[in-house]
Amino acid sequence: AGSQGSGTGPQVWGGVGATEASDRDLTAKLETKFRPATPIQASSLAVVKIEATMGTGSGFFITADGLILTNRHVVRPPDDWGKEQEEKLDKAKRALDSAKEALAVPRSRYANPEEYDKMAAWYRKSSHEYRKARLEHDILRSRSAVQKTFPIQLKDGTKLIAELVAVSDNQDLALLQLKDYRTPSIAPLTGRAMSQGETVYLIGSPLGVADTVSRGVFTGWHDGLLGTDSKILPGNSGGPMVTEDGKAVGVNSIKLTARSD
Repeated sequence: AGSQGSGTGPQVWGGVGATEASDRDLTAKLETKFRPATPIQASSLAVVKIEATMGTGSGFFITADGLILTNRHVVRPPDDWGKEQEEKLDKAKRALDSAKEALAVPRSRYANPEEYDKMAAWYRKSSHEYRKARLEHDILRSRSAVQKTFPIQLKDGTKLIAELVAVSDNQDLALLQLKDYRTPSIAPLTGRAMSQGETVYLIGSPLGVADTVSRGVFTGWHDGLLGTDSKILPGNSGGPMVTEDGKAVGVNSIKLTARSD
């Protein structure tokens, strides 16, 4: 909320001048531009696309001062991250080791020396490709494991920087903070339980496409997770699942939606 300074001083909000305060009031900015007509449209104002070293995901503001809830695996490599690439690298390493052992035999002992030459050429090329791929993979893992700041994109395309403030050890959840901004936010569902078959909406950035809404139904609780028949694609992770009245009931994961509490 704004307050009037003494005398003829400028209007201030949060200790800054009126112009800067207006720029930092993202709630007013987004509501003015999109004029949401439904609770789902209003909820979408609070959803952001998150850019991490290893890809993109989603998150949503849960407070008016810029606190963002997302998945842990959006901001940190999951345990199985890079497994397929590791398997490819291991397979390539075994092939190189086998070729190296074969090349240890003198060329003169080959019945067809051209086979030796072809293998030697393949070994040189493949060794270079392997070292490059291994280095890129290790650097990506290292950078993603220590990344502290994350570019986020608002519904209107504005890009800002949020800081990582907490990562859960026990749940697939993490918190980011967009400092010094007033932000739209999504409140949690309180006062009642979810009803099986109830309509829910998933908001996020599937496959990197920002500001997307899909609809499904609540199928029931599964091992402490909130199930839905709506498809959740990579990039949807970290976005909210909301009820028809725009209340958050979960955080989108790859296959299921986790409790928001």
